Amino acid sequence: MVEEMDDVVRVSSRWARERLVAYRDEAEFKQLGRRPPELMWRAMSRCPVARRDAGGVQLEGRLLLLGGVVEGGGPYAFVDALEMRRGRWKDRWPLPEGWSGSRIAVAGDGERFAYAAAGAVAQAAAFDLFEGRWSGLPPLPRATASPAAALRWNRWHVLGSEGHWSLAVAGGQALEARWRVEPVLPSAALRPAAAVLEARLVVLTGGRTWLLEAGSEAWRSGTPPAVPVEEVESAIVARGSTAILVGGTSTGAPSDVVQTYDASADRWTLSGRMPYRSTAVVAGFHGDFLYFTTGQRDRGP
Repeated sequence: MVEEMDDVVRVSSRWARERLVAYRDEAEFKQLGRRPPELMWRAMSRCPVARRDAGGVQLEGRLLLLGGVVEGGGPYAFVDALEMRRGRWKDRWPLPEGWSGSRIAVAGDGERFAYAAAGAVAQAAAFDLFEGRWSGLPPLPRATASPAAALRWNRWHVLGSEGHWSLAVAGGQALEARWRVEPVLPSAALRPAAAVLEARLVVLTGGRTWLLEAGSEAWRSGTPPAVPVEEVESAIVARGSTAILVGGTSTGAPSDVVQTYDASADRWTLSGRMPYRSTAVVAGFHGDFLYFTTGQRDRGP
């Protein structure tokens, strides 16, 4: 009984510390003096481990952060999960062996399974949220730096500096033994963002928007983003025919811009600003709220 009470005290103390930090963050945002219709942000519990360059995917109301690099430059070898409705960090699982230090491209079915690729070691695996375990998938054809990923129907696309491939997947398993070679992006991709909008594969890389229709063998150029950004591979959120892009690196510095792409109109618009400038964030959407966490923050005014 004493041990149970001690656990309650520890949990309550941690919750109190988290709320105190959140109140401080909210006070910092209020000092900006923003008012509707500007984006009005509310601070949540901070990520358990500060990091950048994490992979990110949303499953069943949870925002999963995969790996990354912690302050000081060391690799982080775990997956952390944010329960978005409550704003609390709930679970942690290890990454597959040998994955720490690799940038991870990940896409999910929105419910149970996430499909992840560690580009630097050309490895791939599926994560089962309900079981909390990994299953192996066929390795990538070759290693590729800083890839992006998207799931279109049952084909999982991985795009990087060394190529573009897809693999048929379902239920956390590969439906074929080999990756299919797909059309390569026409321009160099530095940590691009990828999403599927209206069955169209959309990739943002730097100041270019590239579109690949289902069944097409050639990319076509779309309207460039309002603000050219890089380092956004986990900062994109697809919602119907639109995608929301949060932050990124623009002209060599972190950006605070939130911009939206409408695939049906091939149009980018500025939707608002983050509470601070940050790049390489992980973003998600739940209920009526846009979320972002981690990344590399600019402490300037």
